[in-house]
Amino acid sequence: MKLFPLMATMFAMSFASDIVSAKYKQLMIDIKSQNFKQLDVLHHFCSGMKFVYTQDSMDGLLVVR
Repeated sequence: MKLFPLMATMFAMSFASDIVSAKYKQLMIDIKSQNFKQLDVLHHFCSGMKFVYTQDSMDGLLVVR
């Protein structure tokens, strides 16, 4: 695999992580006022991102070797 597609994936992951980080900070503010509505959404985002990031990383490592 070429280097540039891996770098593009890294940048996309970085931007997505920034968005989820902002959602997490907002969730912490909401939790202080006993509002848990976004907790399940954030969990789904994080779980999905974990799977995609792991799969992309492994694919990149296995092809580069």
